[in-house]
Amino acid sequence: MKNSKVPTLFISTTDDGFIPCTETAALYKNSMARDKVLWLLDGKVGGHATANNAVLAYQQHIKDFLTPVIDRTKPLTQLAVA
Repeated sequence: MKNSKVPTLFISTTDDGFIPCTETAALYKNSMARDKVLWLLDGKVGGHATANNAVLAYQQHIKDFLTPVIDRTKPLTQLAVA
């Protein structure tokens, strides 16, 4: 990650037993991307790759992340980081 400058949206759940959210947070911290956001969902959404209870929030976070990356006239705002 220390060489990555690709815009990256890091998503994890606090109950992820496959890739702990601390690992995702470490990837976020070490990323050199100008456009990066860390989104940690609480443990009530289903765990690794099954965030079934957060579909609408997931779609909105992706849209909120991609819009300013695609349209450089808009600043990237940090999303809530848990």
